[in-house]
Amino acid sequence: MKKSLLYFVLLISAVSCTNYYTFLLQEDTPLYASNDSIISVTIITKDSEVFLSSKADKKNFRKLKWGNYYRWAIKPIYTSYIGYSKKSSYYLHGQDHLPAIARSRGQEPPYR
Repeated sequence: MKKSLLYFVLLISAVSCTNYYTFLLQEDTPLYASNDSIISVTIITKDSEVFLSSKADKKNFRKLKWGNYYRWAIKPIYTSYIGYSKKSSYYLHGQDHLPAIARSRGQEPPYR
């Protein structure tokens, strides 16, 4: 009994999980309170970093996280956003910040 309950809980949690990925919006995107709403709550401006759900519902709404907002957007136009590197946490927005950090500490910047 316990084993079947465990399998059931694992199945339900796996089905209901939604992954969120970081994207950059390419145009202004209105946010809606629900996936059947027609009145927008706010508008996210172009070039904003957002977290977008991996799943779309039947009406092509996607769950979106932006700041403190967890709302719905209709077919948002986005591009992938790469603002970090796995090699260094100092690599951000296409720039290596290690030399600047080293200089601020009075050290020679590392050469790679």
